[in-house]
Amino acid sequence: MSVLRKCTQKERDFEKQRVNHHVYKRVATELNEYLNSIENKVHKLHESNLVHEKLSTKEEVKRIVDSANLRDKLEDRRDFIQYAERFVRESELRVKPSALAVYLATIKHLRAYSEKRRVKLWFEDIDLNFYNDFTGFLIEEYNQVNNTIGKCFRVVKSMMNSATGAGLNKNFHFKSSRFKAHTEKTESIYLLDYPFKSPNADMVHQQIQKWVDEYNKFAPHSALNM
Repeated sequence: MSVLRKCTQKERDFEKQRVNHHVYKRVATELNEYLNSIENKVHKLHESNLVHEKLSTKEEVKRIVDSANLRDKLEDRRDFIQYAERFVRESELRVKPSALAVYLATIKHLRAYSEKRRVKLWFEDIDLNFYNDFTGFLIEEYNQVNNTIGKCFRVVKSMMNSATGAGLNKNFHFKSSRFKAHTEKTESIYLLDYPFKSPNADMVHQQIQKWVDEYNKFAPHSALNM
């Protein structure tokens, strides 16, 4: 008997027989709710069998787990965010930490968008209307710039490609040339530690740093570095 969700020995809370949300790097609440649901159904099975003076069998318990997994699969067939969460879980061991951070941030923004707009995102909703509205949401709510938004959409497109390959998605609007990840060139200016001959070199460095800080306040898309 197998389940769709897994955790390591270190991530388990053996006393509670659940995952430890302080250690588990993924969505601990979602996994614990899944386990709670199965446990409650097994308890009901035992209570029913006791009334009929029967012993619960391994096959009966297996049917409960299989049923929970089947329902999860059926929900996944249309629920984009649920599939996105699974995509991230399955990517954890094969992507770099920096990429995983972008994946997790994208999930966070998708959930926030869903709650703010009071909509449930299905695969068929990932179209140009979503593209424009989600872009506006990221700018309004998080003041994000094109490069950050572009990373978000690259992840969304990867998730949609994965779902398409798995036979779960038949919506191809995300392949449109208009559904693209915007990027912009960033200007990086490095001020080297030049050996000033002036006796007030420290003061000069402090003044330059002040200019750098002031510049960065008014030009957030560029990067001045001392």
